[in-house]
Amino acid sequence: MCGRFVTGSDEHSWRSWSSILRLTTEGVPTLSGEPFVPTASVPIIRHIVDAKPDAPAASELVWARWGLAPSWMKRPLQQRPQYNVRSETAPSKFKKYFTTRRCLLPASGFWIRRSPKGEYAYVSVPNSPLFGLAGLWTERELDGETLRSCTILTTQAAPELADLHERSPVILLADQATRWLAPDCSLTELSTLCAGHVPLSVA
Repeated sequence: MCGRFVTGSDEHSWRSWSSILRLTTEGVPTLSGEPFVPTASVPIIRHIVDAKPDAPAASELVWARWGLAPSWMKRPLQQRPQYNVRSETAPSKFKKYFTTRRCLLPASGFWIRRSPKGEYAYVSVPNSPLFGLAGLWTERELDGETLRSCTILTTQAAPELADLHERSPVILLADQATRWLAPDCSLTELSTLCAGHVPLSVA
């Protein structure tokens, strides 16, 4: 469904997000401007997992392999990557990750397949040069090294995309992104965030 996306490098947008999400990362990450595809290393924003209970909420930007590799997947690097996961089933199928390991994949646009011939439509959010794709992440030991991986959650397609595909990524703007990362966000609120839509531009 969402098989490629791009992250813009607009410095003003990044600094605004850094302030809103209390990102510990300074400045703009080094990005090539090329689209990210499954199995690529992509930037994700996550709640700092080892923060002290009484410390102010903060987030960090790290890199992860796009294609979730849960602990029960025996050969994650040889199997088809789980780069999209349905948000409706994630709370039960990936309960631990949905509860404690949510993340954002910062994006400025993504592509939806327009036809079986491989034609794609480019999707962006008007007046939002940077937005978040809701995701999950995990880490595991594999061959003596730590493998950090992630996936993008999907929901029913927004009205602007209904003629192209039945699914679309869960898109979160800054205020929604803050709640998505918040450790105290309830399952009810998370489900509401996953089901929401924002205006889109399709080219």
